[in-house]
Amino acid sequence: MRIIAPDLPCGSGRLLYPAYRGGMSTSTTHYLTPADVADILGVAPESVVAWLRSGELVGIDVSRPGSSRPRYRISPDALAAFVAARASRREGSR
Repeated sequence: MRIIAPDLPCGSGRLLYPAYRGGMSTSTTHYLTPADVADILGVAPESVVAWLRSGELVGIDVSRPGSSRPRYRISPDALAAFVAARASRREGSR
C-alpha cells in the first residue's frame, strides 16, 4: 500500500485486512472507496478523487505497484478529519 501525499498524483466498500502486513497490526479497518465517500458527502466521485490528489483528503492507493490506475481507499478517521477541517474553515470565513 502506498500513502497518498499532497505532492503525488492521485464500487463498494471492502473490508481490508491489516493495513500493515507483516504482523504490525492485528485489527481490521473498514476503508471507504471514493464512491462511498461521495455518497456520504453528496458529491461526485470525481470531487473525492480531486481532494485525494490535492492532499486535502488523505487516502491510500491499494493498487499493485506499477499499476497505471490508482485504487483509492479512505479511512473513516481521515474522512472525519477532512470534514472537521472543512467545517472549521467555513466557520472561520463567516
